[in-house]
Amino acid sequence: MHPVDGRPPQFYHITNPKDFNGTYIPRAQISFIKKLAQKDYDLKLIKILQAQVRALDKLIDISLSKPDSELKIEQLYSRMISTRQKLIVPVTLTDAQYTEEWQNVSWQGRSFPDEAPGFTTVRGERVRSKSEIIIADTLNRLYIPYRYEYPLELKGGQIFHRSHSTAHSILDNSSR
Repeated sequence: MHPVDGRPPQFYHITNPKDFNGTYIPRAQISFIKKLAQKDYDLKLIKILQAQVRALDKLIDISLSKPDSELKIEQLYSRMISTRQKLIVPVTLTDAQYTEEWQNVSWQGRSFPDEAPGFTTVRGERVRSKSEIIIADTLNRLYIPYRYEYPLELKGGQIFHRSHSTAHSILDNSSR
Protein backbone atom coordinates (compact mmCIF):
# COMPACT_ATOMS: atom_id res chain seq x y z
CA MET A 1 0.00 0.00 0.00
CA HIS A 2 1.37 3.33 -1.03
CA PRO A 3 1.13 6.29 1.29
CA VAL A 4 -1.06 9.23 0.28
CA ASP A 5 0.60 12.60 0.78
CA GLY A 6 3.50 10.86 2.53
CA ARG A 7 1.24 9.35 5.17
CA PRO A 8 0.40 5.62 5.33
CA PRO A 9 -3.21 4.81 4.43
CA GLN A 10 -5.80 4.36 7.11
CA PHE A 11 -8.60 1.82 6.84
CA TYR A 12 -12.08 2.45 8.17
CA HIS A 13 -14.64 -0.33 8.65
CA ILE A 14 -18.32 0.59 8.36
CA THR A 15 -20.60 -2.27 9.39
CA ASN A 16 -23.96 -0.58 8.77
CA PRO A 17 -24.32 0.99 5.29
CA LYS A 18 -26.95 3.42 6.62
CA ASP A 19 -24.63 4.67 9.35
CA PHE A 20 -21.24 6.11 8.46
CA ASN A 21 -19.90 5.58 11.97
CA GLY A 22 -17.35 2.80 12.03
CA THR A 23 -13.95 1.96 13.43
CA TYR A 24 -10.40 2.35 12.22
CA ILE A 25 -8.64 -0.93 11.53
CA PRO A 26 -5.04 -1.17 12.73
CA ARG A 27 -2.46 -1.97 10.03
CA ALA A 28 -1.50 -5.02 12.08
CA GLN A 29 -4.78 -6.57 10.91
CA ILE A 30 -3.71 -6.51 7.25
CA SER A 31 -5.25 -9.94 6.55
CA PHE A 32 -8.65 -8.65 7.73
CA ILE A 33 -8.17 -5.49 5.64
CA LYS A 34 -7.38 -7.64 2.58
CA LYS A 35 -10.48 -9.79 3.18
CA LEU A 36 -12.68 -6.69 3.39
CA ALA A 37 -11.14 -5.25 0.22
CA GLN A 38 -11.63 -8.58 -1.59
CA LYS A 39 -15.24 -8.78 -0.38
CA ASP A 40 -15.92 -5.26 -1.67
CA TYR A 41 -14.32 -6.14 -5.03
CA ASP A 42 -16.26 -9.41 -5.27
CA LEU A 43 -19.60 -7.71 -4.52
CA LYS A 44 -18.96 -5.10 -7.22
CA LEU A 45 -17.86 -7.83 -9.64
CA ILE A 46 -21.05 -9.80 -8.96
CA LYS A 47 -23.15 -6.75 -9.86
CA ILE A 48 -21.26 -6.31 -13.14
CA LEU A 49 -21.57 -10.02 -13.98
CA GLN A 50 -25.28 -10.03 -13.14
CA ALA A 51 -25.77 -7.09 -15.51
CA GLN A 52 -23.90 -9.00 -18.23
CA VAL A 53 -26.03 -12.11 -17.63
CA ARG A 54 -29.19 -9.98 -17.93
CA ALA A 55 -27.87 -8.53 -21.21
CA LEU A 56 -27.12 -12.03 -22.52
CA ASP A 57 -30.57 -13.23 -21.44
CA LYS A 58 -32.13 -10.36 -23.43
CA LEU A 59 -30.00 -11.27 -26.44
CA ILE A 60 -31.08 -14.90 -26.18
CA ASP A 61 -34.74 -13.85 -25.91
CA ILE A 62 -34.35 -11.73 -29.06
CA SER A 63 -32.58 -14.58 -30.87
CA LEU A 64 -35.22 -17.11 -29.88
CA SER A 65 -37.94 -14.93 -31.38
CA LYS A 66 -36.25 -15.20 -34.81
CA PRO A 67 -36.54 -18.16 -37.17
CA ASP A 68 -33.97 -20.93 -36.70
CA SER A 69 -32.23 -20.12 -39.98
CA GLU A 70 -31.22 -16.75 -38.53
CA LEU A 71 -30.46 -18.23 -35.12
CA LYS A 72 -27.81 -20.90 -35.56
CA ILE A 73 -24.68 -20.55 -37.63
CA GLU A 74 -24.17 -24.32 -37.54
CA GLN A 75 -27.48 -24.86 -39.32
CA LEU A 76 -26.43 -22.63 -42.19
CA TYR A 77 -23.98 -25.32 -43.30
CA SER A 78 -25.89 -28.43 -42.23
CA ARG A 79 -29.03 -27.39 -44.15
CA MET A 80 -27.12 -27.09 -47.43
CA ILE A 81 -27.19 -29.93 -49.93
CA SER A 82 -24.06 -32.10 -49.83
CA THR A 83 -22.87 -30.88 -53.25
CA ARG A 84 -22.78 -27.33 -52.00
CA GLN A 85 -21.22 -28.35 -48.66
CA LYS A 86 -18.25 -29.79 -50.58
CA LEU A 87 -17.63 -26.41 -52.20
CA ILE A 88 -17.23 -24.36 -49.03
CA VAL A 89 -15.28 -24.31 -45.77
CA PRO A 90 -17.70 -23.55 -42.92
CA VAL A 91 -16.66 -21.25 -40.08
CA THR A 92 -17.68 -23.89 -37.56
CA LEU A 93 -17.92 -27.67 -37.60
CA THR A 94 -21.21 -29.52 -37.34
CA ASP A 95 -21.57 -31.70 -34.26
CA ALA A 96 -20.98 -34.79 -36.42
CA GLN A 97 -17.79 -33.31 -37.93
CA TYR A 98 -16.52 -32.21 -34.54
CA THR A 99 -17.23 -35.62 -33.02
CA GLU A 100 -15.44 -37.37 -35.90
CA GLU A 101 -12.38 -35.14 -35.52
CA TRP A 102 -12.50 -35.59 -31.75
CA GLN A 103 -12.60 -39.38 -32.06
CA ASN A 104 -9.72 -39.45 -34.55
CA VAL A 105 -7.25 -37.88 -32.11
CA SER A 106 -4.64 -40.42 -31.03
CA TRP A 107 -3.14 -40.49 -27.52
CA GLN A 108 -1.29 -42.75 -25.15
CA GLY A 109 -3.05 -43.64 -21.91
CA ARG A 110 -1.30 -44.86 -18.79
CA SER A 111 0.53 -48.17 -19.06
CA PHE A 112 -0.72 -51.30 -17.34
CA PRO A 113 1.51 -53.24 -14.94
CA ASP A 114 2.21 -56.80 -16.11
CA GLU A 115 0.43 -58.26 -13.07
CA ALA A 116 -2.73 -56.13 -13.59
CA PRO A 117 -5.89 -58.11 -14.33
CA GLY A 118 -7.15 -57.94 -17.91
CA PHE A 119 -10.53 -56.28 -18.40
CA THR A 120 -11.62 -55.65 -21.99
CA THR A 121 -14.51 -53.55 -23.32
CA VAL A 122 -16.77 -54.32 -26.29
CA ARG A 123 -14.53 -52.01 -28.37
CA GLY A 124 -11.52 -54.12 -27.41
CA GLU A 125 -10.00 -51.54 -25.05
CA ARG A 126 -8.14 -52.67 -21.96
CA VAL A 127 -9.47 -51.00 -18.82
CA ARG A 128 -8.56 -51.23 -15.14
CA SER A 129 -11.77 -52.50 -13.52
CA LYS A 130 -15.18 -54.04 -14.03
CA SER A 131 -16.74 -50.64 -13.28
CA GLU A 132 -14.78 -49.10 -16.14
CA ILE A 133 -16.03 -51.86 -18.47
CA ILE A 134 -19.61 -50.95 -17.50
CA ILE A 135 -18.95 -47.23 -18.09
CA ALA A 136 -17.18 -47.76 -21.42
CA ASP A 137 -19.72 -50.26 -22.74
CA THR A 138 -22.64 -48.04 -21.67
CA LEU A 139 -21.14 -45.00 -23.39
CA ASN A 140 -20.53 -47.11 -26.50
CA ARG A 141 -24.05 -48.59 -26.47
CA LEU A 142 -25.54 -45.07 -26.20
CA TYR A 143 -23.33 -43.82 -29.09
CA ILE A 144 -21.57 -41.35 -26.79
CA PRO A 145 -18.02 -40.86 -28.06
CA TYR A 146 -15.42 -41.21 -25.32
CA ARG A 147 -11.70 -41.46 -24.75
CA TYR A 148 -10.29 -43.81 -22.15
CA GLU A 149 -7.56 -42.27 -19.99
CA TYR A 150 -7.02 -39.30 -22.27
CA PRO A 151 -4.18 -37.22 -20.78
CA LEU A 152 -5.01 -33.77 -19.47
CA GLU A 153 -2.11 -31.43 -18.75
CA LEU A 154 -2.70 -29.31 -15.68
CA LYS A 155 -1.04 -26.02 -14.80
CA GLY A 156 2.54 -26.70 -13.86
CA GLY A 157 2.86 -29.51 -16.42
CA GLN A 158 1.32 -32.29 -14.30
CA ILE A 159 -0.46 -34.93 -16.41
CA PHE A 160 -3.82 -36.27 -15.23
CA HIS A 161 -5.65 -39.23 -16.86
CA ARG A 162 -9.45 -39.23 -16.41
CA SER A 163 -10.94 -42.66 -16.86
CA HIS A 164 -13.50 -41.51 -19.47
CA SER A 165 -13.67 -38.17 -21.32
CA THR A 166 -16.69 -37.68 -23.53
CA ALA A 167 -17.17 -35.53 -26.61
CA HIS A 168 -20.68 -34.67 -25.44
CA SER A 169 -19.40 -32.71 -22.45
CA ILE A 170 -17.08 -30.86 -24.82
CA LEU A 171 -19.84 -30.21 -27.38
CA ASP A 172 -22.11 -28.85 -24.65
CA ASN A 173 -19.48 -26.63 -23.00
CA SER A 174 -17.05 -25.49 -25.66
CA SER A 175 -17.04 -22.65 -28.09
CA ARG A 176 -15.21 -24.88 -30.61
